[in-house]
Amino acid sequence: MLGDDPTYTGMDISAKSIVCTTLDENGNIVRKDSIEKAFRILQTDLDIFPMRVRKE
Repeated sequence: MLGDDPTYTGMDISAKSIVCTTLDENGNIVRKDSIEKAFRILQTDLDIFPMRVRKE
């Protein structure tokens, strides 16, 4: 379904979750995924980089 056809993906990132939605060229949703506790997961992934992420 996602082969060579143009698709567009957007991400809504918040402290509680990350939602990724992929649309086809006509604007139809072809995939939607959600990750709960997103900030903790994202922070863990970012910890491998030397920069510091500011926590408020």
